[in-house]
Amino acid sequence: MPDIRPVNTPIIKFNRTAAKHIRNIALHYISTRRHIVLSTALNDSLSLMAEETPIRFGILGCADIARKLSRAIKLAPNVAIHAIGSRSVQKAREYAESNGYPPSTKIYGSYEEVLDDPDVDAVYIPLPTVLHLRYAVLAAEKKKHVLLEKPVAPNVAELDKILEACEANGVQFMDSTMWMHHPRTAKMKEFLSDPQRFGHLQIVSALQSNLIIVG
Repeated sequence: MPDIRPVNTPIIKFNRTAAKHIRNIALHYISTRRHIVLSTALNDSLSLMAEETPIRFGILGCADIARKLSRAIKLAPNVAIHAIGSRSVQKAREYAESNGYPPSTKIYGSYEEVLDDPDVDAVYIPLPTVLHLRYAVLAAEKKKHVLLEKPVAPNVAELDKILEACEANGVQFMDSTMWMHHPRTAKMKEFLSDPQRFGHLQIVSALQSNLIIVG
């Protein structure tokens, strides 16, 4: 299978058994001078996960991107929204209502209160990147598994501290880069790795563009 990672980049891998609902997570951390790429690959059976107790998520903040994750959680059979926290109870309550959160959802007026909730298993952090280090480390210290919105950190040094905190406290870390975890990505890798179609690929180059309509 072709290795399409940049040459001479460090890879850190660890597996954690603390979260029985998540197995075989490989964390790949690649750093360059100007950017970091953090990706994780999940090898899990959804049917087996659904048989276990639902993962209770706490959400820190009322970011627009969290609306998408909220819809995904509601569709997943093995996950539940348990709590949301904002800088004001009113904002958190309005956000929960506008996104159809369950009536049982705990509403908090601070991020810390979500992390102090003993029934929260994992937290989703879609806060501004400059706040990721503070709250990801605090979540890990509170023994909460961490799903961190991209970009995960403004620099490699802060990412290292987040990973160290998660490892030291025995909790799972996962980035929220959807493309890396999409089944289509795995299918593309399988397709491109077929030597009968392309031979042995050495380099893959890709370009992303967006359509912008003005006026």
